[in-house]
Amino acid sequence: MDSPLENEQFQQLLIFAIVFIFLFPVVIFIAYGIEAVEVFSVIVSSILSLGLIILYFRQQSTLETQTRLMNREYISNLHFGPYALADSDEIIFELKNNGRGRVQHIQMESEIVSDTSNIMIEPGETTLTNRESGDFELEPDSDYERYSAKAKFTIPSQYQGRGMPFTIISNQLSHKGIDSCQVVIRLKISDESLESPHVFEIADQEIATGGAIEDGIEHDFSSDQDINKRSFEDSHH
Repeated sequence: MDSPLENEQFQQLLIFAIVFIFLFPVVIFIAYGIEAVEVFSVIVSSILSLGLIILYFRQQSTLETQTRLMNREYISNLHFGPYALADSDEIIFELKNNGRGRVQHIQMESEIVSDTSNIMIEPGETTLTNRESGDFELEPDSDYERYSAKAKFTIPSQYQGRGMPFTIISNQLSHKGIDSCQVVIRLKISDESLESPHVFEIADQEIATGGAIEDGIEHDFSSDQDINKRSFEDSHH
């Protein structure tokens, strides 16, 4: 695309504007005196300032659009491998990132959505970590590696509001005469190119109380499944 300065019509308009700005004050001075020239100068300065402000905001809008387009090229593409299981209250995944963008971290949110009598239980969040390196991130074009996090929940009135493993929560529910609870587990994936994390539900399972998360989640996280991979591929491109 040619530059506006190379456009003949634009060049003519620019020459006219320059001549007008220089000659018009002379005409005003001859006709009305110095005070009219000062008023004209103020008006022209205001118009130029307004033009600069408009130009600034247009440039900002263009830069933001360019940034969004560049970010699309560097989005992550997270995949679940066939290996996923629960060990006590810890859930272990095999994950890889086929995209060109970095996954900054993945939060695992655990929530009990069934009735818990008079015990107020709030969702808890834990960060998936690499079981070998302890890292939170998934680098671009990475192979499958194991990441894990414990399923935790929060009882605001107990344990100073800290997240507690499912086993402790489960035992309390059992003592209250509650035989089972409905557990929902979600992953919140933060990508360096996205403003807000992607949220994916990976389990919605009824689990008997009095035990660990593995007692019920094993059913959904067996090693011969590709856990929710289809929804990730459809939603995370």
